[in-house]
Amino acid sequence: MHTDEVAAFAQYFRKANPGDYEQFVRQEKELHEIESGLAWGVRQQIPEWIPDLNSADSGVLFGEFRDHVESSLS
Repeated sequence: MHTDEVAAFAQYFRKANPGDYEQFVRQEKELHEIESGLAWGVRQQIPEWIPDLNSADSGVLFGEFRDHVESSLS
């Protein structure tokens, strides 16, 4: 994934599910871990954003999204 794609997904997710986005950021900041139900919800948003993304690339995007959120907290 390119950095701009990850940032674009973050923006999409923030607009589509502001409460979940806020919770994701809080969990990443406070716990450095994402609750499984919330992680699953984020993973369900990925194919809505990029429908033809395969599961391996979807996993990569999720990991890079976590890194993106973590780096924005610094």
